[in-house]
Amino acid sequence: MASSGSHVDRLLNYWTPPAGAGDPIGCVTTSFTFDSEFFEEECLSRFLQMDTDPKEDGPLYLIEREEKLAQIEGIAVIVDQAHCRGKRSIRWDLIGFRSPCLLHAKISLLVWPNHIRIIIASGNLTGSGYRYNREIFSIFDFNEKEGTDGKALSECTLFFNNILKNLKNNNPAVVRAKNVLRRTEELAKQWGKQKLPRGIDRKVLFTGQEYSHLLTQLNKELRGKRTKAGNAYIVSPFYVAPGDPNPAIKELKKLFVRNQNGSLSWYGRVEEEKDDVEKLFYGPSSLMEVAESVGFSKVNFYGIKENETDENNNIVHRPLHMKSIWLDCDDHVFYLIGSSNFTTNGLGISRRSNYEANVLYIVQKSSQRKIYNGIQGSFPESFPLGKKFKFFDKFQDEDQRDSEQSNILPMFFEDAVYTQKNGQPHLKLSFDLNEDCTETWKVVDEGNIVLYTTDKWLDDNRPRQVQREWRHTYIPSELKVVLKDGLEGRWPVVALDASSLPPPDELKELDLEILIRILATNRPLHHALRKWMRKTDQGAEVHPKEYLNPHDKVDVSGFLLRRTRRISYAFSILKAQLQKPCYTKSALHWRLKGPIGVITFAKAILKEAHTEDEKLFLLAELCLELSEIRAASGQGCINKDVIYKEIRSVIHQLRAKSKTFRTSNKMISKYVKSAISKAVKSVPAQI
Repeated sequence: MASSGSHVDRLLNYWTPPAGAGDPIGCVTTSFTFDSEFFEEECLSRFLQMDTDPKEDGPLYLIEREEKLAQIEGIAVIVDQAHCRGKRSIRWDLIGFRSPCLLHAKISLLVWPNHIRIIIASGNLTGSGYRYNREIFSIFDFNEKEGTDGKALSECTLFFNNILKNLKNNNPAVVRAKNVLRRTEELAKQWGKQKLPRGIDRKVLFTGQEYSHLLTQLNKELRGKRTKAGNAYIVSPFYVAPGDPNPAIKELKKLFVRNQNGSLSWYGRVEEEKDDVEKLFYGPSSLMEVAESVGFSKVNFYGIKENETDENNNIVHRPLHMKSIWLDCDDHVFYLIGSSNFTTNGLGISRRSNYEANVLYIVQKSSQRKIYNGIQGSFPESFPLGKKFKFFDKFQDEDQRDSEQSNILPMFFEDAVYTQKNGQPHLKLSFDLNEDCTETWKVVDEGNIVLYTTDKWLDDNRPRQVQREWRHTYIPSELKVVLKDGLEGRWPVVALDASSLPPPDELKELDLEILIRILATNRPLHHALRKWMRKTDQGAEVHPKEYLNPHDKVDVSGFLLRRTRRISYAFSILKAQLQKPCYTKSALHWRLKGPIGVITFAKAILKEAHTEDEKLFLLAELCLELSEIRAASGQGCINKDVIYKEIRSVIHQLRAKSKTFRTSNKMISKYVKSAISKAVKSVPAQI
């Protein structure tokens, strides 16, 4: 547990994998507000261990990003529909949460083959949430050495699944997110039980349609320790709106010892008035009135300092955004941190309770004094307001969508999926015919070019799905749905699967010589291509596509016959790549069918070979090399049978291609037929 937005700790650091975690498998995360550029360039780049920079490395960054994202099981960012927007690479999924209830939780699940990390925070996936605001967060780390808190992990994956239940199961992005959750549970089963020191307990508490409200859950934990609260300290940047009922205070009183009044302290944002005498506390007067009416003997108010001095002695503004409830009991402290504001929706008391994620720490003061002192350090600095303050009644409740945010995408618009049809990019638009959408609408792209309209949909006899050809060179990350009066809803686009997405232009139709050089380096693709991004001796900038144009830079006369040894070496490198541990089906697809995969290499051979004899011979050699692959096994690796099935499929694909060539050389013909048949039989059979 730590505070962020200050010198204490930096939340971004925890997106970086710990030593020995292995290659990333996937990530599922949620946020209320969202900044797609920040997430992609800061959070995701750390999770993927990117070593290029989008501003300095240009095409190399795009190449590395595509290379690493193409091998991930799934990256799913689930954002409340009011803020679900932003340009991005659609190799990661942005999913809009459309519900009368707010998705206000800030929980991230990061999965590597040797490590699982859960981050539960008060901060959104934005620059402000991770860099500037005064926030608080908690980290759960699970691995083979330290073990797993199976209950906490299962409750977290269940929470994600409860959120995904509100979405369409046939959405490819939802399917990928569920696959990551399934893989997470499978990994954790292999590890032992994680043990906390005696006198410390840690629980995850959620709110939403499937959960009891937060204060009821807190009361259950108090009863489990056979204790009651004596004093309560509440930190919240947002409270219920002025004039609204405040039932949470009555529920809070149930946590206290019967017939003992107890004290209640409120902490929040404060604004000074012009005369610098009275201060404005960002909260309603009901914080005082209701608290006194239910029997709290003392009600205190404190302001949180939002300005601090940095290392250069400059004043830095750190807006308060952390949320916490601190309960002092006899020999225990109960400390709840996370995303829940002290509001009716945030605590899950209303019918439209928010989806929230929180962590409860229970520390025994007598046996764990050091830990107790440590968690006290995460409580924000404050100053008492005394009686010289007024309640500021003009603040916006964070747990409500404002008038601009209320215009979310109607449920009628189900999924927008980027796919391929006969080699041509298409957008498949799905509509939920059970949802009413009587008003007129039109779907437009980023350039406001109309793709589909109400009239066209009616003329097409109200189809459940339509496919529209995508004629642009770029891949869309979102569409706009323009409703009456010019109101807009954003419709995120997701990819059907990895095979639907073309490689970057720099990686298309790579020359055989370049493929051999890349494979020979045995380094990540972006490293192998870096030298072609440098300036030539004449000082002109050279991009990979320019250098790699077939025939323009490389003399291929007699190329294959003279360099058979180098091609054989490249075959062995391909084999070595496929024998490395493989953690996702996407990584396997990349190795077999990616820009430097087996199929691409085979196409380059066929393109540059001068005779059909050469083509047949080298295809046969490639099949034999593939048949000798023995898949790696280990923690987090995908099933060997899956790998062998895909390898066998590639060999069959190469055999089918070989049958399109003709040769008069009987020796070549006999050898090719025998070699490919042997290759098919040599791949280990499925169990």
